[in-house]
Amino acid sequence: MAIQDDITDYFGLELPYAGNPLEVDVERLRALGRAVDNALNDLRELIDTKAEAQAVDGALDALQKAINDMGAARVQSVNGKAGVNITLARADLKLGPANGPSTTSIAYDTSGRVSVVTEMLDAKQAVTVISYDAAGNVKTVVTTYDGRKRTETMTYNNGRLESTTATEEGV
Repeated sequence: MAIQDDITDYFGLELPYAGNPLEVDVERLRALGRAVDNALNDLRELIDTKAEAQAVDGALDALQKAINDMGAARVQSVNGKAGVNITLARADLKLGPANGPSTTSIAYDTSGRVSVVTEMLDAKQAVTVISYDAAGNVKTVVTTYDGRKRTETMTYNNGRLESTTATEEGV
């Protein structure tokens, strides 16, 4: 007796047939069961992935809303300016502008070390004076710019930098 071959429409899986020997169709049923189980598992994973993606989308939407709800009014003050008056211009930031100087000149001491750096920043002069200890290590860096003075002091232990302190004040 000839074996009747019949397959599924979408995956081409072999189907049992009433006239086929049982030992042939049992193997076909087992393979079909495994294929259905694998397809259902794949479907479950896709559903889980979609649910996770939706959860991530929801979290991103909530984060975007929280960011959008934040405003300059939440900032109390920056250098004496409050709320929407804060522009974060160079004068509103810590000493040392981010966009760089238009000109720079450098002076050296008698030992050939940098002693003074003068820069033009937004048409204002920034002067940095560097002093050294007896061992030649940088001791202080004092920068004056736009009515403020920042002093950085270095402390050494056996010739190795151990700590720095900094203060900033109006001049």
